[in-house]
Amino acid sequence: MRGEKWGGGGVESALKILENLERLNLELTNPTPIDPKLEELKNLVQNLPSPPAKGWDSVKLGELGKVCMCKRIMKEQTNPFKGIPFYKIGTFGGKADAYISPEIYEHYKANYPYPKKGQILISAAGTIGKSVVYDGEPAYFQDSNIVWIDTDEKLISNAFLHLFYKTTDWNLKGTAGGIIQRLYNEDLRSLKIPLPPLEAQEQIISVLTQIEQEIARLDQEIATLQGKEQEILQEFLGKERERERERSQKLKAILNNLEHAKALKRAYLTLLTHALEKAGLKPSLATLLDNLPTPPAGGWDFVKLGAVCSLEYGKALQENRRKEGTYPVMGSNGIVGYHNTYLVKAPCIIVGRKGSAGKVTYSEKDCYPIDTTFYVETKLPYNIKLLYFVLQGLELEKSRIGIGVPGINRNDIYSLKIPLPPLQAQEQIVGVIARIEQERTTLENTMKSLEGQQEVLLKKYLSL
Repeated sequence: MRGEKWGGGGVESALKILENLERLNLELTNPTPIDPKLEELKNLVQNLPSPPAKGWDSVKLGELGKVCMCKRIMKEQTNPFKGIPFYKIGTFGGKADAYISPEIYEHYKANYPYPKKGQILISAAGTIGKSVVYDGEPAYFQDSNIVWIDTDEKLISNAFLHLFYKTTDWNLKGTAGGIIQRLYNEDLRSLKIPLPPLEAQEQIISVLTQIEQEIARLDQEIATLQGKEQEILQEFLGKERERERERSQKLKAILNNLEHAKALKRAYLTLLTHALEKAGLKPSLATLLDNLPTPPAGGWDFVKLGAVCSLEYGKALQENRRKEGTYPVMGSNGIVGYHNTYLVKAPCIIVGRKGSAGKVTYSEKDCYPIDTTFYVETKLPYNIKLLYFVLQGLELEKSRIGIGVPGINRNDIYSLKIPLPPLQAQEQIVGVIARIEQERTTLENTMKSLEGQQEVLLKKYLSL
């Protein structure tokens, strides 16, 4: 009976398995298909202008032009039906849901700041750093929430500025450190941008635009193939069996094309990253590590933790008193529920006081620490994300005291010493750590994807 289940084909089945294993190995070890356009773009990337050893000269955005915004539009000046589209932060980059009269539009456009065609609008609230190229069509934009820089195009092209916006990690920008809720004009003015010569800017943009176009084309091709795949699967469920073989062959061809398109897309995304690094616009992890600030010969100054921050008591909030909401309720071991109000503004650090005493948690959302926790309030300028990593390194769990439900005494914690680099060095360190975390997440996601592909291929080639 076991021989029959194995395949019933004896040597023929065994040979089929060996053949499929060989094909499987080829697909897993050589996943990127040969594509003439990909090879052409690889050559163009190799010939991109590279920055000098110290990198391109960098300037503050405020040196390239003035931060501008449209004149404020009052609610009573809008209507939901007709007129000139008025884009607010919630509709920026999408479809407008409010309009102003042509008369107001013409008057404000003529007498107050207004973007030129091709200039880059950027969101300063909500989703920070979202950018849109103004197409010149009649439209008006919410003041202070949507801004632009009136740049000198002899120094920087609009396309290059747009590229810089798209490749900037806005989570690391802002006057307050950490994730910010608003991009203030001073934040934008003080942001430094690498500035290659104009000719190099245009060459970089040309190559990157071609890569992005290929990625967009592949996205469309993948969507089309996935739609066809679903059509064929629906036919399997509802049509006559005589055409089953024909449909099976169609499905196999679609799946092969789909795998091909996805592999090409991965290759183009990798090439895009390589092009940004080659052009000196996205430093590689190795470059970031090489440029980390070096402590003086005697090391950074060390101070007592109590001089840098205080550990404040959380507030009791029993489960039956919590109201449905979106703010995390933080216990000593992380999130234990949600509530409709918060106690501490983000970003913030929570330290377990009772139970999982000494456990350190970082929250990027406004939250409500309960009475089994401390939350951190800084006294000196100290990057909150770096302080989180430093506290993790102190292994506060070792400071637990008590029998039964262990706890920590904050006065004992205050006496521990931590490094105090200059604030600029702190921000550089946090930037590198964030990049390492990003690379780790990418690798983890890639591994999951490869494991999923391996399972699909095993099912595809080892099923008899």
